[in-house]
Amino acid sequence: MRAISELNFLRPRAALSEQKKEQMEIFVDFGLLELLAALGVGALSHVIYSRKAVGTLFLVLSALAPSALLLIPAGPAHRWLAVLCLATALVNIAVVAAVMQRGEVPRLRIPSNGLRRKPSPVGDSRISEVGSNQR
Repeated sequence: MRAISELNFLRPRAALSEQKKEQMEIFVDFGLLELLAALGVGALSHVIYSRKAVGTLFLVLSALAPSALLLIPAGPAHRWLAVLCLATALVNIAVVAAVMQRGEVPRLRIPSNGLRRKPSPVGDSRISEVGSNQR
């Protein structure tokens, strides 16, 4: 049994860092790296799914990967996780295949000024109520 002085969780963090002789530098980017990675993945997916052959290949692979996890012998938790991954992959495949079938993969547009569109007023002349007299 270890002595209490040997337990690391009782030592102050400064003593632990001196003991390990490791230094960690902070990389402060405020999430810019993650944002750029997400934008890059979005641009790459637009290029992939704009081409029918490559997009279909990726859709098939996204269904085969979780299906392969079901074939690997593992515990019940692993199997349920694979079923969950397969279910979400099938939903994503249905949505992306419908967009690909339409022929045009839309781009995500973010308004540059950050303003949202105002909803049309209830009494708008373009909207008519059911059963109202139109002249």
